[in-house]
Amino acid sequence: MVRYEAHTMAIASLFEGVATIIVRESVKDPITKVMTPQEVEKETFPCRLSFTKNKVEEKEHTWDTERTMTLFVGPKVVIPIGSKIKAIQAGAEFHLQASGLPAVYGSHREYPVSEFSGWL
Repeated sequence: MVRYEAHTMAIASLFEGVATIIVRESVKDPITKVMTPQEVEKETFPCRLSFTKNKVEEKEHTWDTERTMTLFVGPKVVIPIGSKIKAIQAGAEFHLQASGLPAVYGSHREYPVSEFSGWL
């Protein structure tokens, strides 16, 4: 069995942000008994948000910006696809959503994320 403790600690030392998973759940109003969807914070954990492939293109007199973002987290953090993620890093707050399956390693996980565009 491979032991990843040293590698996990090395990657975790690079985490300079904190993220919170937010899901949408139906909550029953105790008075009206009506179920309404509400955002519920589930888990907060250290992270690192990485930005790559910043691309700017001119399209019909406007600028279109595309960038790829990856959220690095510990090996036990599971983020459901489509959930909202609030990440704070370097004093900036980002509202993101998990946009695909993570790359899973024994030492960490790498989630592709994009700007939050609304609930699925």
